[in-house]
Amino acid sequence: MSASLAVVEQSLLAEAEGRARSIVEAARSDAAAEVARARSHGQRLIEQARAEGTSAASRAAETALAIDEGEALSFVLAARRRGYEALRLALIEEITGKLRRGEVSELESRLAAIVRRRAGTGAIVRGALGDASGLVATSGNRSASVTIEALVDHALASADLEIEALWA
Repeated sequence: MSASLAVVEQSLLAEAEGRARSIVEAARSDAAAEVARARSHGQRLIEQARAEGTSAASRAAETALAIDEGEALSFVLAARRRGYEALRLALIEEITGKLRRGEVSELESRLAAIVRRRAGTGAIVRGALGDASGLVATSGNRSASVTIEALVDHALASADLEIEALWA
């Protein structure tokens, strides 16, 4: 992205970072509760097996605990993925809303210039950033395009904000 987009990207990321932190905090809380329930359940099974005094019951309880912990980990990973997707969708909705309100027409003009340059001399730009196909520039057999989704994905991938750090 060009340096002129950095200000818009930074603003969108700053807005989204607060939203992401609360989404991730809720997912972290849900995951912690699930892990605690799984451990408690597994611990009860182990204690029951010990009370019965049979090694077979103990192995079954340990297996159940391992399964519960595996399910808890799956829940944590799913919660993290939902948090990331919620952040991504929030950014897409934010940009789409700003486009509808005409708040970022300069962004669309800058992006049109970028795809035009990338497609080459005499490129023609069609579409709009808010369209499903986005902005598409063609020049002979060369083309370049950008969509809101691609813009958001690029911003998230290249941001100094480490998404995984929110989950640690």
